[in-house]
Amino acid sequence: MLTIYSDNISPRLSYIAKVLFEDLLDCPVILTSDRSGLQGTSALNYSHETIDGIPYIRPHSLLFEQGVRSIGQSFDDAGKLFPVDSDLVDQDILAASFFLLTRYEEYLHPDRDRYGRAKASDSLLFKAGLIERPVVDEWVIQLYQALRHRFASLPPIQREFEVLPTFDIDVAYCYRGRGFWRRWRSSLKDLFTLKWERWKERRRVLNGEQADNFDSYSYQQRICAQSGSKCKHFFLLGNYGPLDKNLSHRQPILRTLIQDISSWSDVGIHPSMRSHEKERILKKEIGRLEKITGQKTTRSRQHYLKVELPETYRRLIRQGIEEDYSMGYADHIGFRAGTCTAFRWYDLLSEESTPLYVVPTHIMDSSLKDYMGLDRESATERVLQLRESVQAVNGTLVVLWHNHSAARQGEWVGWRSVLESALFG
Repeated sequence: MLTIYSDNISPRLSYIAKVLFEDLLDCPVILTSDRSGLQGTSALNYSHETIDGIPYIRPHSLLFEQGVRSIGQSFDDAGKLFPVDSDLVDQDILAASFFLLTRYEEYLHPDRDRYGRAKASDSLLFKAGLIERPVVDEWVIQLYQALRHRFASLPPIQREFEVLPTFDIDVAYCYRGRGFWRRWRSSLKDLFTLKWERWKERRRVLNGEQADNFDSYSYQQRICAQSGSKCKHFFLLGNYGPLDKNLSHRQPILRTLIQDISSWSDVGIHPSMRSHEKERILKKEIGRLEKITGQKTTRSRQHYLKVELPETYRRLIRQGIEEDYSMGYADHIGFRAGTCTAFRWYDLLSEESTPLYVVPTHIMDSSLKDYMGLDRESATERVLQLRESVQAVNGTLVVLWHNHSAARQGEWVGWRSVLESALFG
């Protein structure tokens, strides 16, 4: 057990201490403002006082403030965010980790892309060239090792490297499962735009002569089994719209698919873009999934990875979601919150730790191909580098793929090899 002394046990300090030492390192921690009795214990002095024999970090003010303010923060040339005086490390790791995990900077920068999402290029980690390193994990391991050098009674670090494959099912099938009118409109469009091959392909699939282009589910099941991790699938069940184009939740073929996948994968909701407009839409979509699976829905990942803090997470909590997998950038792979470990979300505006666990997503198929413009060879190289950085801290690498990008046809031909490089090295 580690004891942390501070003359001010603020909600922020209590939160980050428990996240870093208990969630990331599985080391019990207690906080105290009573300095008597610290001698002879495994303790860290997080104050501006001096206590004989107790290692210290002179704290930055961030953990003792309330609300969000512009603090003009940036990484220095040595990659430090909050350099302070300490006889253990060269920065205030607690404050720096809090800043990154809470996405403090995203409350300050209103600039968003055309879908209303925060951009990797605006983040301090990206600007410092650290977006592809799990710096929070690196920092806390460095701090803990320094503490164990002083206090041999502290338990050793016990973390295991894992790769978690996840799949977003935005459109379950390319041709199958559409109603008559939707199928008729699509056929007419192909004819008028002279897409003869697509028109013929649709007929072959609907006649049972060819597999549907987006049907990669047996492949997904196979690699999930090979990975040794129970994977996650997130289904879009919103009403049809410009950005929400899955099959109707009433279609038997989609309902059967969800029920089948739920027998070998953990299934969650993929809230539609329209669910940002009204919470009742989110509630309705969750209810649809629960009716299909017969199970309570506790996992989610936002469609298009759209997260608006704090509103998105507050809505999810009110609707019973316990784990969210949306913490990643669309335009770049890497570590949006600086970590490869799940952590509890802290609401900066209400100044409280919440029951929602944020599971960061690090690699997305379209990030590599469409946003970063990488070919398969370059994408594989970057994926393997990211995998190695997670393996170095024994963290969890979360990979996001789609059923259509795992298919053997179309523009994603050959990209299965990139996914497999992430899963198996």
